[in-house]
Amino acid sequence: MIDNIINDFITLPRWYFTILVGLFTGLVGLCWYAIRNYFIASKQFRDTIYTELENIYPKITLYLTTDNINTKIRESIPKIVTAATKFNHFLPFCCQRSFSKTVERYCDTARKTDWHSQVADNFYPEMRKLGEINTRDKFKHAVDNLLKFAK
Repeated sequence: MIDNIINDFITLPRWYFTILVGLFTGLVGLCWYAIRNYFIASKQFRDTIYTELENIYPKITLYLTTDNINTKIRESIPKIVTAATKFNHFLPFCCQRSFSKTVERYCDTARKTDWHSQVADNFYPEMRKLGEINTRDKFKHAVDNLLKFAK
């Protein structure tokens, strides 16, 4: 059985073989092109997030007042959404819907983030409800989920 398949493949005319090799090479080239563009787009997306949330994410490295932190987070939303829209075109089809939902969750979290409550949690941790996640961790989790798509 296998001998018949091998013999049939060997006895194919040259132009069949040329077409098969050409199709395979084209497919490999197309995959390489898509993967290369994905990595370039993911680097640009990561760079946008890191520049927009500079000194806030992953840790606050520069002293900023709570109002400045709130303002910086809210002002980063449109730029990150724009970068996410550009990056969405380079994601595999199966990941695009979950990425869009993750971007929406980030926007909601960023809009609801109030760093004043984070300061209050630091000074009075016993006032926080049991099982409630603090503001810094919620925001960090939202940004981490965005960055999971940009490997």
